[in-house]
Amino acid sequence: MNQWSLSIQQMIDWIEQNIENNPTLLQMSAQVGYSPHYCSFLFHKVCGIIESMRHIALESTGCHLAGWFYENGKKGYFYGFGIPTDYSGVVPEGFEIRDVPASNYLVFFHPQFDFLAENNEVMRKVENLAWNYDPSKPDSDRLWIPGGYEWNEGECPDYQRHFPEVWGYEVLRPVRKK
Repeated sequence: MNQWSLSIQQMIDWIEQNIENNPTLLQMSAQVGYSPHYCSFLFHKVCGIIESMRHIALESTGCHLAGWFYENGKKGYFYGFGIPTDYSGVVPEGFEIRDVPASNYLVFFHPQFDFLAENNEVMRKVENLAWNYDPSKPDSDRLWIPGGYEWNEGECPDYQRHFPEVWGYEVLRPVRKK
């Protein structure tokens, strides 16, 4: 296995070992000894298969989608893209197709930003809000958030979209009416 593959595997292993603690890019980079920028660069270079399948990715999810799912009481991490429900083409080795039930999502978002200068701060702020928000309580400052909801993570995954120079950073969490 070449150094590039070993580095990627080291990052994946660290993420899996720390998944319950909502690991951040900054924490991972400190652990594996690479800068956050280089860690992100290596991960995106794993993306060749995903890039080659961009033509089938759903516009609503985009070609690069990552997030967290819960299965048998354990939290896991995924990376991939959404496809049409009627897709019947080849599934590359190492990939799988999962049905994800529909849900409403709360989107915690920061618009475009300079990756090198602002990434750590943007991700920290967005994730802090996303992981600490209570959807059951109305938000009087934001009239469009009525409260009376609960997280729907038992059925649907949480997502993150990270493309700083194009759409920014988002964490999407599924909710349902109580």
